[in-house]
Parts: sequence; structure tokens; C-alpha cells
Amino acid sequence: MNIPHFCPARPVSAELFVGRDALVTTLADAVWHGPGTSFTGGPGMGKTSLLHAIERRLLQIDGDTRPTPVYFDCSRHAAADGAALARELLAATAAALERHHGVVLPRSDLEAILAANYRVGLERLLACTVSHAPRRYRPALLLDNLHRVQAVAPELLAILAPAVERLHVTILLSSKRPLPDELRDDVSNLRHLIVDHKTLGPLKRDDLKELLRRAWERGSPVDLRCVRTLFDLTGGHPFRVHHYLAAAARTFNHVTVASLRRIRDDPDTERYLEIILHAGDAANAAAGPTLQDCYQELRDAFDRPGLMRIVRFGLDQRLDDIVGDRGLEDVTFALVDWADRRRLLGRLLDAAARDRPLRATLRQLADAYALAMTPR
Repeated sequence: MNIPHFCPARPVSAELFVGRDALVTTLADAVWHGPGTSFTGGPGMGKTSLLHAIERRLLQIDGDTRPTPVYFDCSRHAAADGAALARELLAATAAALERHHGVVLPRSDLEAILAANYRVGLERLLACTVSHAPRRYRPALLLDNLHRVQAVAPELLAILAPAVERLHVTILLSSKRPLPDELRDDVSNLRHLIVDHKTLGPLKRDDLKELLRRAWERGSPVDLRCVRTLFDLTGGHPFRVHHYLAAAARTFNHVTVASLRRIRDDPDTERYLEIILHAGDAANAAAGPTLQDCYQELRDAFDRPGLMRIVRFGLDQRLDDIVGDRGLEDVTFALVDWADRRRLLGRLLDAAARDRPLRATLRQLADAYALAMTPR
């Protein structure tokens, strides 16, 4: 049974987003009034879900000038340097204006904007927006996974700093690490424009009670009496909470105290959580992509027929023989785990990159993995 409400690898839906309303209000207000704010949180602590909740809150603000939230996942953009990443952020800003407010710029104007550097491009973008829209819009940049682009982050933030200082844009930074690790005085004065910082903690037991109540009201097969067990097993860690709920519902068709404990007793449970949550903690760029990187990229790039194709053509194997009949996220994880154990992950990534030649991040991932595996 597939339960759409519990999907630990995706941002939590608005209906099931619990325990952070006050923080959403605080951060949305801070990022709107500017110039900048930030928050950090460990793996799986709900940083991306929080950013999307802030995005929704910002879109409710009305006035002569309205915010344009620009959610930008730094880890999903392949860029050689900070300038290239800034141009991609500029393109994301133009896309957000169209998506949120229906502001469609002429193609010639958009091409000129994206051909310029960030400062000039932003000025042109804001000027064009004024001439093509009945009101003013100010971009609110929501930068996710800043730690995943640590090599180019200082240059990117130095480029953004003047626009933030002039309040042409406001900024909210999300990272696993405290900001001093990302912002250095010798490359950017943006640190001094970040006026507040928050740290994400786990959900409380009452938050889990509210989560189960909302899920039950929407048809999920949950026993509302299992709140204490769920909290004891997960400590309120958001990713672990949703993993246990999804696994119990999918495997046993019902979330109960007994089904949650059976998920805990499954030896694959902790291995899965360790790979997804902690595989990248000890790794650095020289060590190559982590299993988490590989899982996330393949999960986002392929449906089941696509995975069947690359396994057949790239490994001369049949996907059904490897993973059986499971949901897509479980299939992807099991495939990556299987390929890693048999030293076939490089071949799998190369086949994936050849199957999706226009997806630059796939080729970058395959090449980085091959480089990391090359003896030195």
C-alpha cells in the first residue's frame, strides 16, 4: 500500500507540516524585512520543508511591494564557479516571477538579463518587471543546501552581498554548518548583513500527536495511540518520523505500535537511515560523491521504467531480479546499495548519465565518482 502522505525523501506537505509555525512566522518576517537571516540543522531535520513553508507564507504577504520567494537548491545546480551559480539563481528568479505572479518577460529582455553578470542582470530584471507588472516585486532568495556547494559558496555570496546590502533582494541561508564556515571576511561582507540565526531541533511529542491526527483525518491508516512509541523510536527527528510512518504503512498497511516496532527490528532500517542521513558527513569533495548523492540524483532523474532501462543496458541485469516489487524510493535505494556492494556503482552512474545526456548533474556525478575511484 502506497500512502502519499508520508514521503520522507520529499518536503513535507503543507497539510502535514507541524511544530514549526512560530519559526516560519519569525523567519518569513525576517527575510521579508531583510537584509538577511539564516538557519542550520542536521541531516534530515527538515530544512527544505521549512524553506517551502516560508515560501508559502511569503506568498500571502500583500502590499504595494510584494515578495517573490525564490527557492534555490544549491546542490541541484552544476556550476563551475560562483558567477555561474549566480546566473542560474538569476534565471530562477525570473522563473519565480512568472510562476508566482504571472510576470512574463519578453524573450529578448530575458536573454539580455541572463547574459549579464548578476548585478547588471538583477537591475535589468527588476526594471523590466516594473514595466511589465502593475506592482513592484522584491526577490526573497531562499538558498537551500549551501554546504553542498562549499567550493563556490564564498564567491557566490560575495556576488550577492551588494544586492542584499541595498535591499534589492533579501536572503535566507540554509546549511548544515554554522555560517562562519561558509562566510569569510576576506571574500564577502555578507556575514555582517545576516542579522539573525536559528538552529532547527527535533519535533516534540505533541507535534507528532498533531501529525498523526492530521494524517488520520486525511485517510492514512494510523493508530492515534502510537504517538509515544513513534517518539521513543525517532526522538522526534523529522526524517526518521516520516520514514517509520511510511515504512509501517507500506509494509503492514497500518501504522500501529506493533508495526512501528517491527520496522525498528528490521536490520535494513538503520542501514538505510545511516546512508541517507550520515553518509555525507565525513566525506569531502576529494572523497567523491556519497551514496546519498547517488541515491538522490537517481531518484530525481528516473522513474521505474528508466531504472529498468539503465540496469539492463548498463549492467546487463534485470531490475526486478535485484529489488523486486517495491515503491520507487525503496527501489532506488536498494539498487544503489546493491550496486555499491558489488562495485558496480560507477557503471550504473555512467549508464544513467548516457541515458540522460541533457542532465548535467548526472554526468558531473558519474565523472566525480570515477575520479574518486581512480587510484592515485
